[in-house]
Amino acid sequence: MRPKFSSVFTKQLYQMSKKRNENRPKSYFDFQRLQAFYLLEFFEVNNIVVKEKRILDCGCLYGGYSFEFARHGGNVVSVDMRSAEHKYLLNLKKKVKTLLISQITADALRLPFKKESFDIIIASSLIEHVYSRDKLLLEFQRCLSPNGVLYLSFPPLYSVIGGHTIRPFNMIPLPLSRLISPRTRRILRDGPPWLSKPCKIVDILGLVKALKLEILAIEPRYLPFSSFVKIPVFRELLVQMCQLLLRKS
Repeated sequence: MRPKFSSVFTKQLYQMSKKRNENRPKSYFDFQRLQAFYLLEFFEVNNIVVKEKRILDCGCLYGGYSFEFARHGGNVVSVDMRSAEHKYLLNLKKKVKTLLISQITADALRLPFKKESFDIIIASSLIEHVYSRDKLLLEFQRCLSPNGVLYLSFPPLYSVIGGHTIRPFNMIPLPLSRLISPRTRRILRDGPPWLSKPCKIVDILGLVKALKLEILAIEPRYLPFSSFVKIPVFRELLVQMCQLLLRKS
């Protein structure tokens, strides 16, 4: 199930998305908070309780998700591999001392937590930024409690976003893109520091199936309709941002 479509929210999200890099980190933090409002509604309609749950916000950047989930009663651990990204949230925590948020600098592929440490893991726009997606999902599976929930979102390769980096060449077949675009060749061969290679929905679903994670929901994020996400070819083209809600069986 998905939250009800809101044109007001969509307009606000679009406006904040355009301005998110103008006054970082505040603008990006506010953009993350707005996305967190949607995600909290998404959890609610899918009967996922946040209050008093142990929550990992992995790849947190400035911590907008962490802040909102803590405001709604979660006990949040906020993780990013770059310690500089923690400063904005750290200053906010000094002003709002009731929030249960711990901040840790760590590699998502080597999380410093014991087995079954979290009830909920949030990985929003993270999986396309790591060099080994199977290792990432294995770490999440290890850290999730029995029946714990994992949220993933990512831009598919052939979406208008183009996996963040190779548009507009993402809209043509990859063999042809390699021939005409040096940038595509470089990214697919080496990757920038924060990206291995673009994601496809079919590839992520293959990893999920191999790990025997139960799919509670698969939907395009923010759109009012979702039927085409079940059609393999069309979803790779039409889904701008894919979101998955998974449960550890």
